[in-house]
Amino acid sequence: MALLPSCGSAHGDAADEASSNDDELVARNVAGAHANFHPATSYTDGEVYALLLRPDKTFFMRVKGKFHCTGQAGYECPRDAEGIAADTLVRGTWRGASGGIVLRPEASGDASDPIRVAFTITGVTSKLEATIDPGHRIFADFAVWARFSAPHAIDATDLAGTWKVVVPPNDGSQPTLEGMNMYVGTTYSQSIVFDAETKRYRNRRSDDTTRSDDGTYWIAGAPDGGGGSVLVLDEEHLFRTQPIVSIAGTTLTLDVNPESNHRSLVAERD
Repeated sequence: MALLPSCGSAHGDAADEASSNDDELVARNVAGAHANFHPATSYTDGEVYALLLRPDKTFFMRVKGKFHCTGQAGYECPRDAEGIAADTLVRGTWRGASGGIVLRPEASGDASDPIRVAFTITGVTSKLEATIDPGHRIFADFAVWARFSAPHAIDATDLAGTWKVVVPPNDGSQPTLEGMNMYVGTTYSQSIVFDAETKRYRNRRSDDTTRSDDGTYWIAGAPDGGGGSVLVLDEEHLFRTQPIVSIAGTTLTLDVNPESNHRSLVAERD
């Protein structure tokens, strides 16, 4: 009678551990913010606009087109003011795997079929190819905006606390954390609060006492691996990345328009 090796054999355990270690190395390499925003006037169905692979192994991905909009776990099809859905938001958990990553759409404790993704990083660009069953191709050529495993000297605790924006108003307005404009005139002030324990942030004008937190923040490294620190603003369905120019004493300087005119936001600890 031939004897089969048990599932708990030393050889099997070693192979499983090696595979797990390899998958974790892949995950560390690709975890970050990946964006596919190009000047084309339209995107092709299946083209992925954005993918955020968080260090806690959760993700969101926004895809052009409608995929599983009838209630499958982890798939959402936001509608515009006219009730038309044109994109799909996919959320869930992820892991590294040989040749790429595996995305598992999840919601409220339920999960849909995993999506095996061919994913590679070359310098400051990345490439995604996958299929959402049954046979829907998704793809992207990304720019990498931040990498969580890249070296960076600043961490979440360095930002903790309340900051008052001190950039002189231009026509009464200051840049916001999201790179927009906030009117402050001569009456109001603008503050930013980072909570290092909850990883939540909020950016508001002094007369606004009703707004909830804006989202979660992460600190990552610059995509070129040069040691720069990047603030990742995570609003669950979209993200923004703001290079941290410096924290010098009680002064924080951010580049809040890194893709265009490199507008500076300067704030002092309050």
